[in-house]
Amino acid sequence: QKTWDANCTTPVPSEVPRCRALRIPLYAATGRRAEAERDLAAIVAEVHAGQPLVQIGGMMGNVGLASLYLMAMHDPHRAAPEIRASLDSVQWFGYDKLLNTAQGQKLPEEISGDGDWIAVWGDPQLKEFMDAYRANLARFRAGG
Repeated sequence: QKTWDANCTTPVPSEVPRCRALRIPLYAATGRRAEAERDLAAIVAEVHAGQPLVQIGGMMGNVGLASLYLMAMHDPHRAAPEIRASLDSVQWFGYDKLLNTAQGQKLPEEISGDGDWIAVWGDPQLKEFMDAYRANLARFRAGG
């Protein structure tokens, strides 16, 4: 809250889009889910209409929406179609950030058993990424 207040209460005009996106997890974390859903719906409509999404960490477009669905709403089912949509565009970056949780890096199946969520991570377009991710995470967990 303090970070948002310091940067977004009276934001610099160029920061307004980022502050809009940051407000969604803040609303959700403080029990204001209806407000989070309302703001998220507006951003979803904009992204689906081709407008940019400014998000922390460089995640934009559909990957950024997937991040908001996960981070703010804890909803991998709604994140999955956004990941799938990103596979057909130039939004190849950011997938690893979608697997980062408050408890550290996780495998998709450790985050949720939702069928759509699991299926999108099995997409052939993500195979090379997921093979490397699984191998690296296994090495890390083994202490290497």
